Amino acid sequence: MRKVVLNMGEEKRYKVMKAVADRKISKLRASVELQVTVRQINRLLSKYQSEGKKAFIHGNKARKPKHSLSSGEKNMVVKLYKEKYQEANFTHFTELLMEKENIQLSVTTVRTILSERGILSPKAHRSTKRAYQQKLQEKLHETSVA
Repeated sequence: MRKVVLNMGEEKRYKVMKAVADRKISKLRASVELQVTVRQINRLLSKYQSEGKKAFIHGNKARKPKHSLSSGEKNMVVKLYKEKYQEANFTHFTELLMEKENIQLSVTTVRTILSERGILSPKAHRSTKRAYQQKLQEKLHETSVA
């Protein structure tokens, strides 16, 4: 059997529900501590009794969101920026993606994708460039020390 690892919130729910199951605290007290109704405490208790500690893990834990971009799509955006639209800032690049490539993304998504790959906007402020250079220096220092 696998070891079940819970985050802080899940751990708190587990401990409270374990105390309810062991009859150390009442369902009413548990509902106040967890800020849920007594009816929800009953649901949690029955789930705890059938599944154990595993009942408190969220169902979507460690899953990639359905609407997120695949790595192939991200690579295509980076490739298009580097090869065709190098001179465009991120907002204009987003508009060009929609008009010419029929790819609809938000400016924030495009900025996140490109900045993850170390690409700064041509319109980036001096402070942004300086902060990016500092991060690069820190990474280089960490790799040389290790």
